[in-house]
Amino acid sequence: GRQAHTAAKAVPKAEPEATGGAKSPQAASAPGTSLGAPSGKVAPAKGQWDAEVDFLVVGAGSAGCALASRLAQAFPERRTLLVEAGDTDDIDEIQNAVDYFGKAEKVFGSERDWSYHAESQRELAGRAIYWPRGKVVGGCSSFNTMVYLRGDPADYDRWAKILGKGFESWSYKGMLPYFKRAETHPGAAEVHGKAGPMQVAPLDHQQHHPDGAAHRVTRAFIDAAVGLGIRANKDFALNGNLGVGVNDVNAKAGRRCNAASYLKVIGAYPGEQLSSVSSHPMGALHVWLCSRVTRILFDEGKRATGVELRLGPRATGEPCTGAELERRLGHQVVRFAPDGEAGSTVRLRVKREVILCAGAVDSPRLLLLSGVGPAEELSELGISPVADLPGVGANLKDHLHVPVCYRLPEGVKPHSHSNICEGTLFAKLEDQAVHNSDLQVHCGTLFFEPDGFSPLGEGFTLTPSLIHPRSMGRLRLVSADPDDKPVIEANYLQEQHDLETLVNGVKFVRELGEAMLSRLATSGSRGEEHFPGAKVASDAQIEEYVRKYAGSMYHPCCSARMGRDTDPYAVLDERLRVRGGLAALRVVDASVMPEIIGANTNATCIALGEKGADLIVQDHQDDVPAR
Repeated sequence: GRQAHTAAKAVPKAEPEATGGAKSPQAASAPGTSLGAPSGKVAPAKGQWDAEVDFLVVGAGSAGCALASRLAQAFPERRTLLVEAGDTDDIDEIQNAVDYFGKAEKVFGSERDWSYHAESQRELAGRAIYWPRGKVVGGCSSFNTMVYLRGDPADYDRWAKILGKGFESWSYKGMLPYFKRAETHPGAAEVHGKAGPMQVAPLDHQQHHPDGAAHRVTRAFIDAAVGLGIRANKDFALNGNLGVGVNDVNAKAGRRCNAASYLKVIGAYPGEQLSSVSSHPMGALHVWLCSRVTRILFDEGKRATGVELRLGPRATGEPCTGAELERRLGHQVVRFAPDGEAGSTVRLRVKREVILCAGAVDSPRLLLLSGVGPAEELSELGISPVADLPGVGANLKDHLHVPVCYRLPEGVKPHSHSNICEGTLFAKLEDQAVHNSDLQVHCGTLFFEPDGFSPLGEGFTLTPSLIHPRSMGRLRLVSADPDDKPVIEANYLQEQHDLETLVNGVKFVRELGEAMLSRLATSGSRGEEHFPGAKVASDAQIEEYVRKYAGSMYHPCCSARMGRDTDPYAVLDERLRVRGGLAALRVVDASVMPEIIGANTNATCIALGEKGADLIVQDHQDDVPAR
């Protein structure tokens, strides 16, 4: 039980009054109780805290799991607490890689999903767009289709270029060590890691199945693209993001390998038992589930000194009883609501840093609720501004894709170890494009309903995708109540260039799809395109189809971007510290990106967690206590 009991200690003495955000009710927990057992009955005296930690990481998602694990390994003498608003990822619909139907039915829209929606838009035929966000251990790495791709090296070099002097470490050369450290991959050692927590391999590699797990549809996808002049690319990390190939997939033998792997390798995974790999650290990392931070607290010097945290029930709705709490004190994990009372609030003192890893929606959302953001807007909502940073929630970008769907007479049944999204193509349609590629196409071995991207059954789907959007959105609060969802104004397709790219992408993909159907034809029997279908032929009709059926790839980012001192919308400095005269507060997740990368974002988010941990370790090396 030492790991759990030493994760934080009582703080009986009074501290300076904490401020920040809207006025909140007193914490419903006794002062000075242990981390594992706040009583939930006695309100603390003014300025006191319920428990104390050194580092608080908010959000056990892709970046948060990586960062918390590395911090605990670097500082075994310190107390790091990782808090997650959701529950465990240990359900078959998440862990079984091929079970997209189960995930769509039982995970999307469930208690493990924040279930956000971007606002309806005229540019999208009046539609609002569903944004699933992982409210679960692993975050969106527990939701996605396990496509583990990096951006093109030029994407990260562009980060360094637009950020300028002082940001050189954000180039591809600076990011590469973190991509490598995150993964165990069978590819070339010059670009791939060999000992990281994330088990990654191409889907046709024996890691997934002795014979590989890629479908013949995916092989036809590659062959057809090569026939159209696209180069074959067996390793995008090695050769750059141009060409077509089988996806790298973070799974093993048909089971998802998400960011929770970072907790497993140090014995801190929030399950019924500790991982069998549990050698170090002992007591450095504690994980709380169903525990939601609602406000960051600051002292008079604008230092983040702690948080208010609401303790909730499990995702199933069952309260966590006192008996379960006592049983779990023997492990490193506590998932609880004191005495079964969901909604109790405690105040945690953070001695060194609060690190937000809650994602591109919830990190800026929490900053805004805490008084960090555009001061005038916050004041109108009754939130006392702590730092006037207009970039919080601004600069929001996301990838859009459009489904082009096909049926085959014999059907398409994915391999039992498939991730469904099996192949990727990167192409440059526009000669004058700034980026190395301006279109990404995924090949999925399911037939999707275009409206809402719901799986319908056997078939395959190609998705021309806008990977370098010019349109930019924002998110904002509607009130000071943390239970009110933010307004997400994605502003999709507001730039005509974005629409034109997708229209051209659909035209290219239809040519590719026809070539695939020819290769897949058997005994004179040939498949056909169902969506958009033959009735959609002219550019105007394709444009209408795009507006009616384009959907999010679920890659929001840039909503609390880092930037130079002269950038009025920069929220973070080069070390991911929040600007505005604040101290002891960082953001490390997709929201920090200065520009969206031209590929799936999960591998980059995990690498950001790795790099963020290094930055924090460097900044705190001198204050580590002697053993």
